[in-house]
Amino acid sequence: MDALNDILLESVRYRHNRLSPGETSFSKQDNELKQRKPYQKVLMAFAFISYFAGILVGIAAFYFGEGGQDPVAASLMASVVFCFGVGIVLQAIGSTNLPSMKFDR
Repeated sequence: MDALNDILLESVRYRHNRLSPGETSFSKQDNELKQRKPYQKVLMAFAFISYFAGILVGIAAFYFGEGGQDPVAASLMASVVFCFGVGIVLQAIGSTNLPSMKFDR
């Protein structure tokens, strides 16, 4: 009885995921995860550039931030937060598996 349930469950999975008979759902997911769109690769590059800029601005904030009330140091520290925030968002977009929005005919 368990074998029959396994066979029925597997056939439902194949029909639901539109898999070919020799393909498993894991191999289809792996292929989809490896495919990145060109703009996602560009966004990942900009994310790392933003991280690098945040590090450079952080060094500048440490260098210029000798006084606790210095507005230049405060603006540089705000720039550090902004650069790392932009980097996190761009890296999340660049590494996410975005589905294709095309209609299947």
